Amino acid sequence: MKAGDPGAVDTPHGVFHLTPAPGAPVIPRNFGLGPTLFTVDVTATKMFAAYNGLTPSLYRRATVAVSVTNLLNHSNYASFNGVLTSPFFGTANRALNKRRITLSLRYDF
Repeated sequence: MKAGDPGAVDTPHGVFHLTPAPGAPVIPRNFGLGPTLFTVDVTATKMFAAYNGLTPSLYRRATVAVSVTNLLNHSNYASFNGVLTSPFFGTANRALNKRRITLSLRYDF
């Protein structure tokens, strides 16, 4: 298969045939490497408690939590586009989630 042949698609990764003949070599599934993923997630929790003065049992409790996903805000990309006829073939044209900060409060009584 070479560029210019009928049914050939020329890409930066080589020349591919859209309808290969039976028995012709094809690219195996999950061949190659995708984009790398690097993320740091952190959660911090603080509990505040008030006790009943008459007995040692717990009276009230409040818990505050802060959770941060993708702390370093590193750009992580989704899988590469694998559609041969797409102009985005072989590129990651979508980013995954950016940094997210979640604050939560829980009150027990």
